[in-house]
Amino acid sequence: MARALLPSLDLAGWLVTGDAQYCQRDLSETVTDAGGEYLWAVKEHQPTLLEAITTLFAVPPPGERSRRVVRRGRHGDREEVRTLLASVALNDYLDWPALGQVCRVERQVTRTGVTRHEVAFAVTSLARRGRTGTAAPSLAGTRAD
Repeated sequence: MARALLPSLDLAGWLVTGDAQYCQRDLSETVTDAGGEYLWAVKEHQPTLLEAITTLFAVPPPGERSRRVVRRGRHGDREEVRTLLASVALNDYLDWPALGQVCRVERQVTRTGVTRHEVAFAVTSLARRGRTGTAAPSLAGTRAD
């Protein structure tokens, strides 16, 4: 459906987001060719991409400085701490259309005294086309630490 719909849209100025099923090279190209930006979740269906991103954040190369943003929130009996790490270190390494940065999102959710920890990864075209820094604060919806 996305392959049929996206080419007909004026995406200039829009950020198109999607879960891992949308993390496809051709969809990334379609979005950026139409003037938009993308943010896709990355999971096992893109094994090479996932391995590169997980390795970067697990064993950063010397001198690598990822952008870090922390957001804390509470809703009823649920408390959440979300940490977003974003890096441009793989932009020249990965063969991915219009790659602007890769991201790791850690979520620590505590509810009624029980805490669970989740980790997710993403790619985005944000921070390309001459922008400086990373888009981590805008992706996390908060200010940088």
